[in-house]
Amino acid sequence: MQSISKYLCRIASAAALLAGSIAGTAQTITGSISGTVTDSTGAAVRGASVTATSIQTNVQSKTQTNDSGLYNLRFLQVGQYKVTVEAVGFGLQTLGPFALESGQDAKFDAKLGVEGSTQSVDINASLIPLLNTENPTLGTTLDTNAINSIPLLGRNFTSLTVFTPGAVTSEPSSLTGSNAIERNTNGAGQASVNGNRQQSNNFLLDGVDINETINNSVGYSPSPDALDQVRIITANANAEYGNVNGGDVIALLKSGTNAFHGSIYDYFTNQNLTANTWVNKHSANPIDRNKYTQQVFGATLGGPIFKDRLFFFMDYTGARFHQGGASFASVATAKMRAGDFSELLDRNLTAGSPIQLYNTQAGFAPYVNNQLGAPTNPVARYLYAHPELYPLPNATPLTGTVITNNYVGASSTRRFNDQGDIKINGKIKGDTFFGRYSQSNAGDVSTVPLALQFPGPSVYPTGSRAGLGPPLLVHAH
Repeated sequence: MQSISKYLCRIASAAALLAGSIAGTAQTITGSISGTVTDSTGAAVRGASVTATSIQTNVQSKTQTNDSGLYNLRFLQVGQYKVTVEAVGFGLQTLGPFALESGQDAKFDAKLGVEGSTQSVDINASLIPLLNTENPTLGTTLDTNAINSIPLLGRNFTSLTVFTPGAVTSEPSSLTGSNAIERNTNGAGQASVNGNRQQSNNFLLDGVDINETINNSVGYSPSPDALDQVRIITANANAEYGNVNGGDVIALLKSGTNAFHGSIYDYFTNQNLTANTWVNKHSANPIDRNKYTQQVFGATLGGPIFKDRLFFFMDYTGARFHQGGASFASVATAKMRAGDFSELLDRNLTAGSPIQLYNTQAGFAPYVNNQLGAPTNPVARYLYAHPELYPLPNATPLTGTVITNNYVGASSTRRFNDQGDIKINGKIKGDTFFGRYSQSNAGDVSTVPLALQFPGPSVYPTGSRAGLGPPLLVHAH
């Protein structure tokens, strides 16, 4: 079993390293640690060795202090770290462990004691989350624990943005349910940050844009179970984050560690777990909930390829949505198909507001008793002659209307998504790197009768005008 895992890991590494070359110009998604090293009197310590060690991977990054006792460790992968400081003639000091976030410059000063002494400073309890005193960027970072603790209906990671101060959405339903299964290509489904337009946001995955090129909405939605951090920058973003007036949403995939780790998940819901709508229960034709099933399932796996040096992480997510049931449409009555629109003048059918039709081709002269005569347009004649394409009414229209929702037919909808990521990270000969490959295959299929595809309840014939509502081509001369 172990040999199979190693084989798969090496294949994954080759694919991810190939894809990683594309990310060379990505925005910075790492963190940094800086500070000053002094002795007990406050004098700067020159040449002190500072080492940051990743707790999960045991990868080390080293530097030395300058003449002023300053040090700076840059481009560190996010995660848990501890820092050790030592110098000739002084004792060893250990800082941490602590969590380093994306884009963060954590500042830690060390004061070394006499030689032979050992100090361990617990900065985790008092400084989490660490204060960012090095730049004016405003934002919120959600770690793995926060992501796992927030219920996300539909498993759409963009729902996390609404938990940021200053972010709201006018259509929260667009972030949930079947709308979230394929991908959120509707800009209206995004959060509006600090009053900016929803299309003004910018979405990044591991520093690479994942926006649709047409409307700047989300083109790829990673699984929340595969995310290590999500950072939402709401103001004063660094210059490297272009293409944004609203919020910068920076998602980071998890990485491999020295220990194998993973998860398996399956989220399921159907009509029995969903309340019926008010409209369905109280309309003129009450209907029950349409039957549907929605399932989001998948797995994650990460671990070492070469311990302390090279690591992998991969994930797969599958989503399925099926719905079938009754759908309503508005079709012309038998009288209307023969040119008799007198039903529009019946006050009992029009809630006391009769509709007179006028001939727009004859100086808007009114049609007597709304009699237009048989249609001559070949499209209308063909549709009326083929009820399998354009059927007759089979339901009672809504009260106060002549044709609204007077036809009910069966329909079905299917949405699907299969996607996954492979990520390789490590450090070789002092160079830290990562590569990622992501792919998604998503779509939706709807099957409905032709009658259900006709727009709206209006039924005014071409060449006539009732003084209200848009015309619909069902009876033309």
